Amino acid sequence: MENASSRADKLLQVAEALDVSLDYLMGRSKDSQIQNHPVSMTIEEAVDGIRYFNGEPVTDFKRRGLKAIAKAYLRKD
Repeated sequence: MENASSRADKLLQVAEALDVSLDYLMGRSKDSQIQNHPVSMTIEEAVDGIRYFNGEPVTDFKRRGLKAIAKAYLRKD
């Protein structure tokens, strides 16, 4: 049985082959162009947007860990 990760990889390959964004391919955007500009968002916004990884739901506990790792990495004292 094919898992969600392999299905997502196939969709990404199709989008890349057609040179369109994944959002456009999925019907979530009318803009077919891939936006290559940096996105401005906080670590919290980025991590809170993560709902699934490898086909499994991301728990609040894991989200807190991801936030801590990202903040520590960016701090680089």
